[in-house]
Amino acid sequence: AGPDQTQCETTTTATLAANTPVVGTGVWTVIAGTGVVTTPTDPNSGVTGLSSGVNTFEWVITNGTCPPSTDQITITLDAAPTVSAAGPDQSVCETPGTATLAGNVPAVGTGVWTLTAGTGTITTPADPASGLTALAIGANDFTWTISNGTCPPSVDVVTINVDENATISDAGPDQTQCETTTTATLAANTPVVGTGVWTVIAGTGVVTTPTDPNSGVTGLSSGVNTFEWVITNGTCPPS
Repeated sequence: AGPDQTQCETTTTATLAANTPVVGTGVWTVIAGTGVVTTPTDPNSGVTGLSSGVNTFEWVITNGTCPPSTDQITITLDAAPTVSAAGPDQSVCETPGTATLAGNVPAVGTGVWTLTAGTGTITTPADPASGLTALAIGANDFTWTISNGTCPPSVDVVTINVDENATISDAGPDQTQCETTTTATLAANTPVVGTGVWTVIAGTGVVTTPTDPNSGVTGLSSGVNTFEWVITNGTCPPS
């Protein structure tokens, strides 16, 4: 009856490959599963309408009163894998530089994570919710591939973006002056990473340009006036 065959369920047709009788005549019959043999007496007949799983066909050669000769072939159709969903993109801070993936659990097939761009260690590649360590600053791409047998794999990509820690904030030296002057000039550091902004914490004062490290301040009151210089970057804790 020819060799057994395995293919994906996305193709429900096949071609049989039995021997041509030297003596007698042959005919195909369906033993298990589904399928329509296009030309039952043709050793190389086509088959349509195959179903997922095992489909068995028997090639029977008969001649007169002699016992028939039979052989079977199975055509197995692998189910198409579950459509891959790698989960939403994420942003995390470089400290601690870890994340947790959120792929879907395959109903059909098996999944595996691979690093396709950037840097990172996948703790358990076959776990849809695997942890990640040693992520690099910037974009890191991970692909969730679900495969089953002979079917084409289903793939989806998730990007884990790692934000760099913000520059350590330095609001500059404290200042003391006479109340006859109600203005001053701040002297914070310029962020290398992130953006800074001034806020009034105590007392009074109007910061002329809140995002300027060297902004002017007006409307100061007698006593202590406190200003905070906060540098932020993405998901990282502010300094």
